[in-house]
Amino acid sequence: MFVQITKSNKNNFRGLVAEEILGRIGNEADLFGIGLTEAPDTLPLGVLVFENRIETDIEGEQRIISSILWLYVQEDARDYGIATGLFYEYLRALGVDENDVFPIPVVDYIRVDVPMDQSYNLLCGVFEDFGFTFSVEELPVLTVELKELYKVEKLSHSSRKDIVPLCSVPQKIFSEGLLSCAGEWDLGDINIPLDKTNYEQDASMVYVSGGKPRAFLLLKKRSDHLIDVVLLRETKGCPEDIKIHLIAKALADAKLIYLPDTTIRANCNTEEAATFVDSILPDIKPLLVRRGYLG
Repeated sequence: MFVQITKSNKNNFRGLVAEEILGRIGNEADLFGIGLTEAPDTLPLGVLVFENRIETDIEGEQRIISSILWLYVQEDARDYGIATGLFYEYLRALGVDENDVFPIPVVDYIRVDVPMDQSYNLLCGVFEDFGFTFSVEELPVLTVELKELYKVEKLSHSSRKDIVPLCSVPQKIFSEGLLSCAGEWDLGDINIPLDKTNYEQDASMVYVSGGKPRAFLLLKKRSDHLIDVVLLRETKGCPEDIKIHLIAKALADAKLIYLPDTTIRANCNTEEAATFVDSILPDIKPLLVRRGYLG
């Protein structure tokens, strides 16, 4: 039987789903999980996790994209069509007829990323059987463990007194400041909540000048093992190295809060962001994946 994975039952699927993804289930409105069990009280046989989002393509058109984040079947349950069953249940969840993909505009296309490692060749073949077409792409995403950031000399210290933890900034000042600064930025599809409770209160940092927030490092905890950089931006007139100081301040507090092997993830999908990351982490190489599309 197929079941929806929710915040209340997701612990039943621990071990079948990466912890960073499992931690997001039930906490993000656009992320969903489907599990397959033989009976309500039996161990799950397989799981598929996906998220639906609106993104803007290179031509400026908005597209509804469904991304498969995870597909896994217990080793002793493979070769029984479970992966296929999960995939077609996923299509039904999208409102799609399994015999005629995308007869109605539920989503514009489905996307899946498969690692380049040869151990994932079989998984890539499964998706090809479903009709996906693959190509090798560079992902504009930085993933690095905290312990590696701690080794970067220029991020090891900041003595600026005008950079403070988000927890010390009143909500009204934060939201008004962020809204004002956002008017200078092209944020594209990025949704930046104005409620500061959406972010890590102690590790997120704000640069305050003239009583107003002028630069931000906003972090969101996705799971015990993953923290996303939601925003790292400054406004015109800020000190040139303010982002370095924001990160250094955040890292100093992070040592007291998070495990050293916690992964930090940041999108680097602009030239400015990619150049900045390369300036502080020159040895980090782009992540190559086999990206597949259907639809």
